[in-house]
Amino acid sequence: MKIIKFKGDINSEIANSFKNSVAIDTEATGLQIPERDKLSLIQICDENENVYIIQPNKNNFKAPNLVKVLENNKIIKIGHFLRFDKNAL
Repeated sequence: MKIIKFKGDINSEIANSFKNSVAIDTEATGLQIPERDKLSLIQICDENENVYIIQPNKNNFKAPNLVKVLENNKIIKIGHFLRFDKNAL
């Protein structure tokens, strides 16, 4: 298992390495309202148990490689309370 930290976005090599499923979780400044409780951390674990910790760019929250993974319908997303995570993302 490796733990790799990114600021802003994962790189394209990592984004393209996800094949079947990922576990995903987010952290925010609270659990109330996405407009108020800002996204502060994204965690993704792949099938090889590699963990990617992404600290969002708080100036623009743009992460095109992460978006590519999240929008890929061939990759199953597994998580706890994904309704909050989806809203936060």
